[in-house]
Amino acid sequence: MLPFLPPPGRGGPPRRCGLPVWFLCLALPALAACASADQGVPPRPPLEERLAAADRLRLEGRAAFAQEEYESILADETLPADSLRAMHARVGCADCRVMRGDFVRGRLDAGLALVELRGGQGDDAAPRDFLACEAERVLGDADLSERLVAQAEDHYQQALALADSFEARDLLLYRLYLCDRFAGGTDLARRLRELRSHEREEYALLTSRFVTRQARPAPPAPVARAPEGPQVLPRANWGARPTRSNKDPMTDVFRVTVHHSGVRFTALDAGAAARQIAAIQRGHFARGWADIGYHFVIDPAGRVWEGRSLADQGAHAGNFALNRGNIGVCLLGDFTSQPLPAAQTSSLLRFLEFLRAEYKIPAGSFYSHRELNGTACPGPPLAEAVHQFRASVGQSVMASP
Repeated sequence: MLPFLPPPGRGGPPRRCGLPVWFLCLALPALAACASADQGVPPRPPLEERLAAADRLRLEGRAAFAQEEYESILADETLPADSLRAMHARVGCADCRVMRGDFVRGRLDAGLALVELRGGQGDDAAPRDFLACEAERVLGDADLSERLVAQAEDHYQQALALADSFEARDLLLYRLYLCDRFAGGTDLARRLRELRSHEREEYALLTSRFVTRQARPAPPAPVARAPEGPQVLPRANWGARPTRSNKDPMTDVFRVTVHHSGVRFTALDAGAAARQIAAIQRGHFARGWADIGYHFVIDPAGRVWEGRSLADQGAHAGNFALNRGNIGVCLLGDFTSQPLPAAQTSSLLRFLEFLRAEYKIPAGSFYSHRELNGTACPGPPLAEAVHQFRASVGQSVMASP
């Protein structure tokens, strides 16, 4: 028979307490572990609370802290990338980037979120419309920050059509007032009369944010061919038809997207390539576009052809936001079913390096089409070539003094 312990805190002879010593010896370490766990790091709050906290930080102007929280939410592997909470975090992150002056990545995040939101279905139309309104507003803020007034006004009008409250409408109307102010409008009072409330402190913050920012530098002159750059065959060489009027001017170039034509093509002679490019233009005209969608085309022999003028925004990445400042480069062929010719690959890599140097494009801003728009274009081998170019440029930039 094993002895029993006395009750704690009392003297006197041993008394039976009902628990054998061996049981307590086994249970005490487990109890200690439980107590230690209770004193450890508390579990993270639910995603809804984290999103609300990030939103509060953003509204308080603490964009860096808010962005960090949004990025942490997006990194959560349990969060489906196409869920509304992910879209919420992506739009919030885009807003933080724009507030901090990272207009390139802010536009990209907002544009990608907008594509996902417009492509969604189900009975969640109201929250999708709210987030789409916010994404359009973020795109407008990026444009207004860089004095791209016409583009900003277009985004704000799109957001206004989705706004679901008087407060949201007032803030968008005030932004439209600022657009008119920058554009030299003569009826500014009309914009102000549209506001339901004239006493909101956010108006002063918006004025301070956009009016005091320095005007953006003039964009570099479009260059299709430079003395030390690659030879680019002009549009006349493939019999291009005149560009239509329904086009938008190109803004500052800050990214490049690589495509394939999606039609199997292996001919090496220039005449066949010219006919193929002309056929692509006819197909794009049939869609109602202003011109061939790509700025440059590379044939299997490695020749580089001029497509749409670099003075005009392209039509290749999927929507207005993704096409902005985006040079489209198309390789003739279908690289989901045919190999990528060495001459074509080599010419592409040289041409991408030329564009990078000419427009000071960051290493991370070279994309294959499928990275932006969830398509099969430009096929695995070409997508891998773009990935390798991006990686090699990034390494060389890091290694440079």
